[in-house]
Amino acid sequence: MGNNTSGILGFVFACLAVVFGWLPYLGGIFWILGAILSCVGLGNRKTGWAWAGFIISFAWLIVYVVLGFIFSSFVYFTLWPYLIW
Repeated sequence: MGNNTSGILGFVFACLAVVFGWLPYLGGIFWILGAILSCVGLGNRKTGWAWAGFIISFAWLIVYVVLGFIFSSFVYFTLWPYLIW
């Protein structure tokens, strides 16, 4: 019974994304790393750490979209900031 390093790292990065989600780029980088590593961990060996990281990453995506609807700031989904330069 070996350890699932990518699943554990996915969980850690997903938790860091929740903690640092209010920072513009750092939270997004942690979220992407957590989601990717959790999916890799699920592919290797399905452990609780990989599932927890995957669920946290998916829930964080839902929260991010809902907050975008609430505050009407879907600028991060468009190229608008790059077009005004």
